[in-house]
Amino acid sequence: MSTERELKDQLAQFEAEGKYYEAEQCKKKLKSLKARSKKNSIKATAAQHEERLYKVETVHEEEMARIMAEWQTKISTYEEQTVELREAMDERHSHEYAQYSEELRAKPRQPKFSVQLLNMRRIEQSLARQQKYKEAQEVQMRADILEEWERQKHDAEEDKRMSLLEEQYQSKQTLEMGVLQKKISSGRDELVKKMKKDIAVVERRYQNVLTEMQHQQELEMTRATKNTPSVSRGGRKSSVSQVDSIVRQYINAGTLSPKSSSQASAVLTLTPRSSQSSRMMREQLE
Repeated sequence: MSTERELKDQLAQFEAEGKYYEAEQCKKKLKSLKARSKKNSIKATAAQHEERLYKVETVHEEEMARIMAEWQTKISTYEEQTVELREAMDERHSHEYAQYSEELRAKPRQPKFSVQLLNMRRIEQSLARQQKYKEAQEVQMRADILEEWERQKHDAEEDKRMSLLEEQYQSKQTLEMGVLQKKISSGRDELVKKMKKDIAVVERRYQNVLTEMQHQQELEMTRATKNTPSVSRGGRKSSVSQVDSIVRQYINAGTLSPKSSSQASAVLTLTPRSSQSSRMMREQLE
């Protein structure tokens, strides 16, 4: 198959020799060759776009998977530590409450008997000194009944008082546990905040790379549709080399981890418009 250069030379020769029919046929071949070249250039450019995008997306997915795995480990470790803290405080509270309750009930207050009971005991003793034992026994029996009633009343009140003190002690322990829970919750919120910040940094860098790639790839696609060379004059880098440089920088910035690659499917990936337009262009050409 003749090249574009050869066809141009033949066209010039036919024109110089006055062979206009042959020149017309050569002109059609040259036009068809240019159309095929333009079509192939667009397809190749679109394929390059997809390949570069795939590399960037792969790195982004693996980097996101790595970050998520790291933060999952940090959060799991934090939750394990919080469980240990709560269990330790529960154990300490249980021990301290048992000790407090034991000490409290080991020293009950003695009952304070009524004036009536004290007077009855004095009368009882006076009768006994007077050897009036029958009257002393009667007073003693009434005094014993009253004393038993007063003791039962005192014991009930004392038990109620101790129970109230125990409840107050437990309330203090509950407040202490509440303070710990707030600290745990605050620490958890701080971890989540830092995790979101790390993810936002990665996403922002990813979006910046996609934006720059899209701009450069649009220039490449425009050049491909015009079928112009990809290297500009003056020794400046072409858009192709610029895009490749962007891809390499992003790949070098990311951390490829074999362990995290299996988790990459769980990360949401974004597809830029340049990739979509490239695929649509290829489908139309095919």
